[in-house]
Amino acid sequence: MKPITQENSRLGFVGVGYMGRPIARRLLESGFKLTAYDRNRAKAEELIPYGGNVAQSVFGTFLQLRRRIVLLTKR
Repeated sequence: MKPITQENSRLGFVGVGYMGRPIARRLLESGFKLTAYDRNRAKAEELIPYGGNVAQSVFGTFLQLRRRIVLLTKR
């Protein structure tokens, strides 16, 4: 298995709320390419100034990207 590095990985990140946003932001600041999805689109859009992209749907995030990080709450 190849290691996940900034050069070879595009990450999909689902759930960029209270816990997810700081993690996603740190990954972006470290040079990773990241596409985020949150049911509250405005939360995902907060990552755009750091180089993030916003997915149109959670389904699209999973289809387009091979590496995914998911942080969801129980509701």
